[in-house]
Amino acid sequence: MPPTPWSLLLVAHAALGSQLVAQAFQPLPAFVDVADSNQSLGLPFGKPGFRTQILVDAASFTLTGATLNSISFRADRWLAPPTTSTQVPNVTVELSHTNKLLGALSATFANNITGTATTVFQGTVTLPAQGIGGAGPLPWNIVIQFSQPYAFTTSQGNLLIDIVGNNPAAGTPNYHLDAVQAGGAATQFGVSGQHPSFDNLLLYVSTGVDLVPRLISPGNTIDFTSTLFFSASPGLLALGTAALTPPVDLSVLGAPTNFLYMDPIVFATHNWMQHFIGWMTTSSLPLPNSTTLIGATIYGQSVILVPAANPLGLILSHAVEVRIGDEFEALPLQQVDSTNPASATGVLVDFGTPAQPERGAVAIRLGGAFF
Repeated sequence: MPPTPWSLLLVAHAALGSQLVAQAFQPLPAFVDVADSNQSLGLPFGKPGFRTQILVDAASFTLTGATLNSISFRADRWLAPPTTSTQVPNVTVELSHTNKLLGALSATFANNITGTATTVFQGTVTLPAQGIGGAGPLPWNIVIQFSQPYAFTTSQGNLLIDIVGNNPAAGTPNYHLDAVQAGGAATQFGVSGQHPSFDNLLLYVSTGVDLVPRLISPGNTIDFTSTLFFSASPGLLALGTAALTPPVDLSVLGAPTNFLYMDPIVFATHNWMQHFIGWMTTSSLPLPNSTTLIGATIYGQSVILVPAANPLGLILSHAVEVRIGDEFEALPLQQVDSTNPASATGVLVDFGTPAQPERGAVAIRLGGAFF
């Protein structure tokens, strides 16, 4: 009996459904879907002319292989362009297997290409306009859809992503992507309320003298420091584990220009001390030495009492977002950049110091079928 139109429709629907199920997305590193990362990079795409290679550890995103059909990036939340989009023409993306290992990526581009390269994209990349970012990362809205799928097999090595902007080398980066390094992350978002004396209430996160992402991890201490330039006002630090999305506009309560970005759980009173650029107060949060904390987020916001500021008499700072990470993890990415697309060599991305190198790369999301 020949198939009826209805049976053909059901078969077609089932086939389409299997394709939709097979499509998946893999963020790299895996933690980048939780929160904005600690770093930013102007390449790729921040300048018209560039070359970037990104090495991806095969074991970090698939067991056997993948059929890849897209790669996505996202803007850095703190440095995101607020109003305008831009386009980068003449972009070529090639994928290949490579025998290069993490930590051994070469600054010479040709040395990293050890397998057959496949061109998966040629054309213009659109960098969307971004608003003022709230809690959490910005969307993966810089999308490069491949003209043909790429078959990746883990047994043949790691993945090398080679991106070239075939344009004149000129200028400084004017668009920054979210970038990662191993460990946790502490980032700022939102705006501080206006002060009648033109002061600015700021809130910073550190792990002692400086901010070391690997120390934003269980068993270490996180410091939350509020600063003012001209005067010290009574107030407190609020911490919580959830952000308010959207934030609460305090104009309705009599505090225009102020926003509550998080749901406070605990509070610590400000104890101001004078220092060389004004006033500062620090509250320390020791983290229990438990791996169950890895991946958790903490939100903080500072508030001061300033009766002359507004009818409510309060000024709130911008917010901070802290993602607790793994102090001992190995970043599954490594990147090398050049601001000249014709250059044979580039510079390896290193967010550390000569004594303590810390490789880094832009956050990426691969699309396709993973198996």
